[in-house]
Amino acid sequence: MIENQMTTFKRPTLRKLNGITKVFTTVQQRDALISTWVPNTKIWAVPTGTPGRVGEICSKMHRGDNAIIPQRQWTPQYEYEYYAEKMFPDKEERAAYIERCKKWLEEHPAKTPKAPRAMIEYDREIIAEFYSKKSAMPPIEERVAVFRKAGIPEERIEKHVSWHEMLDATSDERQKVIDDIFGVYTPSKTKTKTAKTKVIKPVKKKMP
Repeated sequence: MIENQMTTFKRPTLRKLNGITKVFTTVQQRDALISTWVPNTKIWAVPTGTPGRVGEICSKMHRGDNAIIPQRQWTPQYEYEYYAEKMFPDKEERAAYIERCKKWLEEHPAKTPKAPRAMIEYDREIIAEFYSKKSAMPPIEERVAVFRKAGIPEERIEKHVSWHEMLDATSDERQKVIDDIFGVYTPSKTKTKTAKTKVIKPVKKKMP
């Protein structure tokens, strides 16, 4: 005789596949390098609020019909002949790939670096000795005289004079910006305390 058994419905639960994602990192502790797997703490931006593959599909749906997807420009490898030999067993495909790389390199030549500016030759010892004896910025007349004595070209001296005039003309404007950020400096008056002299009075002792 078969007894009536009551069947229960078990609600399915979501399982996380492969657990928490981890990354391999190496840190230095004292004099040793220690490598280990740590949880990946990188925050992934999810525009739609849905992670995983579903979130990718939702993001593509929200792009719209007129969304522009940037295409990555193709560039040949540095050792394109070596890669062509490994990638294409067929000689014709290999030759076509090498020809494509050569054509791209001809159309996009490497940029030639700019030549560095020539150093200005002047007596640096005179300049160093002049500023070593000053505790504040010396007047522009003294600076120009020392620059000419050291052999600095007149073009550089004129640039220095124009820079000094620009700083002098914009002094109030720059000071106002500093005061707006940090406030106006008001020096506080400190009172000097005079040390009190302790007077020792003689002690009169009674004779027994």
